[in-house]
Amino acid sequence: MKRRYLKYVVILVAFFIWTGLSFLSGKIISAIDNSMDEIGNASYKLENLVTVSRSPDWKYGQGFYTAVVVITPNTVSSYDVICKVHVGNANYYEQIELGKADSLAEALEKWGVIKWTDDSLIIGKDGPLQKVVSREQIETHR
Repeated sequence: MKRRYLKYVVILVAFFIWTGLSFLSGKIISAIDNSMDEIGNASYKLENLVTVSRSPDWKYGQGFYTAVVVITPNTVSSYDVICKVHVGNANYYEQIELGKADSLAEALEKWGVIKWTDDSLIIGKDGPLQKVVSREQIETHR
């Protein structure tokens, strides 16, 4: 009699183990799929990246702000050039319009230099296309 019930208990335990493993494998595959989606929807594509620079030791510490200059297609042969100043490790950023360029090389020539001073962020070489953003403006996120 006990042997007869033992057979059903073993079948029931095997069923629960199988169900649990199926559930866990589904969760693992779902997590991998979601992480791949995040990679596919990355904020920046390498071919659009002009330059990146981290801030000096400002109010919230060294590297708290990250300036990222990128090109975004505007037309078939023209690009908008922007700088996103990221705050901390969050997705929050301030977008700064820099201008237009016909290629990545042209954008690099115009805005490929980033300099942080005690009171400002300077994007681009000296000249009329250079963009200066005050430290106060950047630190207004808090």
